[in-house]
Amino acid sequence: MFFNSGNIYDGSWQGDSRSGQGRELFTNKDLYEGTFKKDKFHGKGVFKWNDGEIYDGDWVHGKREGFGVWKNTSGDVYRGMWKADKFNGKGQLTLSDGIIITTFLN
Repeated sequence: MFFNSGNIYDGSWQGDSRSGQGRELFTNKDLYEGTFKKDKFHGKGVFKWNDGEIYDGDWVHGKREGFGVWKNTSGDVYRGMWKADKFNGKGQLTLSDGIIITTFLN
C-alpha cells in the first residue's frame, strides 16, 4: 500500500491498522521489517537506516524497548536492553576502537 507520505507498506492488516508481520519502506529509503501493532512497530523487528545503521530487536509502541542489537556506520555495536529508544540497564557498547562500556541507565 502506498501512503500519501510516499512510504510503501506490504504486510498484514487488522481493520484499518497495520498489524502483524509487515515491511515498510520510507521515502528516504529507511526500511523496517517486522511486526506491527496498531500502525506502530511492536514486537520483533529490524530497522535499517539509509546510511547503513541498523537495529535488530524488540519494539514497544514504535520505540526500541527490550533487548536489541544496534550497529552504527562507524562500527560501534551495542547489545543489551533498551527503554524509550535509549540504552537502559544491562548492556555492552563495543566501540570501533575496541573500548567496551557496560551498564547504562536511562
